[in-house]
Amino acid sequence: AGKARFFTAFLRDIGAARRTQQALEESERHYRSVVENLSEIVFQLDERLCCRYLNPAWSEITLHPVGESLGRPIAEFVPPDERDRLASMLQPLIEGRTEALNFDMRLSSRDRGERWCSFIMRARRDRHGSLLGFAGSAADITERRLAQRQLQEQLRLVQQLIELIPNPIYFMDLDG
Repeated sequence: AGKARFFTAFLRDIGAARRTQQALEESERHYRSVVENLSEIVFQLDERLCCRYLNPAWSEITLHPVGESLGRPIAEFVPPDERDRLASMLQPLIEGRTEALNFDMRLSSRDRGERWCSFIMRARRDRHGSLLGFAGSAADITERRLAQRQLQEQLRLVQQLIELIPNPIYFMDLDG
């Protein structure tokens, strides 16, 4: 019963590590809040072009639920007549011949037909240069495209009217 017992304790101040962890968590919450409240789509695709991350703007623009879209190839959301163009545009990015791409392309919307989006896309690579996937954003430019189409139609009508007038009328100011 008179045996000596020893107890060894090590104390380490983890206050700094805890504060660093809390700061990291706060930064992540802030980043997520910003990204998830953007009106532009923010996305990540894997090396096979399957959706790995989509912010809520994806659902607002395409009406496809984020949860149902994750894991599916982005090409499934591109109209069939655009898929070859998408593949050829991405080739320089896949091969590392360019760092980023800017392009306009239609996305299929669940109930609203098609939506025009302006994409900015970059390849994600590991430190050895191997392709990990892609990241980018896409802004809905459907209204702008419709306005451009209406303007082009109006200009075409004006041109047709000018060509039909037998005696054209020209207006000039004092400078000629």
